[in-house]
Amino acid sequence: ISASDPLNLTGIITPGKKIPSFTGNRILYKDGVVEATFESGEVVFAKESEGPEKWKIRDALVQRRISPKLRPYLGKGIV
Repeated sequence: ISASDPLNLTGIITPGKKIPSFTGNRILYKDGVVEATFESGEVVFAKESEGPEKWKIRDALVQRRISPKLRPYLGKGIV
């Protein structure tokens, strides 16, 4: 979720530090527990993750900017 979302109760109700409510910051939960956060352009893991799991978490948090001109072509030709 976005850190600016009203559901951002990290550090208020749950243990851990409070995540600043900026629109660029994001929080990734798994089974109701914070897995990682994206703050100031950096992914911070709540616990150590290894291999593919670490990359899946990172990819879920990092948003990529895609040119509006390219969006219609994404996924075309994949069978």
